[in-house]
Amino acid sequence: SCYDEYRYNPAVGVTSGMHWGGGLMPWGTPVDQRLDEAYSLLFTTPPLEEALDVTGTPEAVLHVSSTAEVAYFRVKLIDVAPDGTSKLVRYGGLNATHRNGDDKPEPLEPGKIYELRVSLKAMSYVFQPGHRIRVAIASADFQNAWPTGQPSVNRVYRDRDHASHIRLPVISTSEDDPPTVELKPLPNADPADLDTPTEYSVTYDLVQGTATLRLGRQDLPSRVENKEGEAGQTLTYNSSFTVSPEDPARAVLKARAVYDFERPPFKVRVESNEVTTSDAANFHHETTIEIQLDGKPFFHKAWSTQVPRMLN
Repeated sequence: SCYDEYRYNPAVGVTSGMHWGGGLMPWGTPVDQRLDEAYSLLFTTPPLEEALDVTGTPEAVLHVSSTAEVAYFRVKLIDVAPDGTSKLVRYGGLNATHRNGDDKPEPLEPGKIYELRVSLKAMSYVFQPGHRIRVAIASADFQNAWPTGQPSVNRVYRDRDHASHIRLPVISTSEDDPPTVELKPLPNADPADLDTPTEYSVTYDLVQGTATLRLGRQDLPSRVENKEGEAGQTLTYNSSFTVSPEDPARAVLKARAVYDFERPPFKVRVESNEVTTSDAANFHHETTIEIQLDGKPFFHKAWSTQVPRMLN
């Protein structure tokens, strides 16, 4: 069989931006993809001779195998400019143990070839003449998906019997096309109305062999009292998410939020802390809530839970 293979690296995804929300958009938008592409399989077309309008829901059909019982496959559709800049257009992913549905995950048999159908997010995008279309395949999306727990070397097959490919919904440019609908642009958001992040960074610890995403923000105090009489509201939030390429089962997410406000005659502080971790067998989650009135303890609660990984 003809195939390409790569080693699973849970830190791939540093260029993806944040697609699950997180309260930091638009600062969580993607950047140049080349840093992640160094650890991905890449398939790139020659420069386009004419514009290509892709509108709809692309689907990647992958024939894959893995050395592990659990493996995730992330597919990115990328626009490569003539100067080499690599721009993320759309993406999709699938934990291969969910290939037949989410209700009953099924482990992979190491070395066995499976067909996966990976739907990408719906899109409408025009690839310009001179640009190239690239498909990048990896087994992680660091900022958006919790890493699978088993180290692996994964293969993507591309022979006659296992022809991995991607299907793009191309829109014809013939004269019979319906007329173009004129869409009016929305006004730009007022920066003063947006939350300002104080940190959005990804760092590598070369001693520990880990990668860490850090997020942080502090909202400005509210200048107007709300209907309950609260004033001077501030919200401080910070979090970190650490993964280990040497031990992908080990991941740690920590988050802290502090909400200060005044409700006469009290000054109130609400603080929450949470830690979510994983190992080879389980996910662990711990949460604490503390409330202070005028700097003195008023309420405290803590709880924790543990969930089996279940082929994740």
